[in-house]
Amino acid sequence: MDRRRHPRFPVNTPVRLTTLLGEAVTADARLEQLSGAGARIVSPIALPAGTPLRLDLPDTLLLGECVHCQPDGDRFSLGVHLEHSLGCLGELRRLMSALVRETQPPSPSSRVA
Repeated sequence: MDRRRHPRFPVNTPVRLTTLLGEAVTADARLEQLSGAGARIVSPIALPAGTPLRLDLPDTLLLGECVHCQPDGDRFSLGVHLEHSLGCLGELRRLMSALVRETQPPSPSSRVA
């Protein structure tokens, strides 16, 4: 019996995984399934349950927690409970750059004499 509240969808995309507890560990992994509240990631490293994670995808940042880790051949299958997501990072960077330019005083070379 499947107890998940959200359906999972196959994704199969690269993801940069970074641990957020103690000394940060970073690994290139693969996001295989995604739902509204969770994800399945195949990772080259094993992680203990409870490890907070940052997941970097193209134009998206996900924050979550490893809830289980199982061997999967020469890799590890991680179940991740997702807590926060931030998408459209490219647009956010452009907006922040424009905002910084607007708030900076003009340089001396751009002043009219």
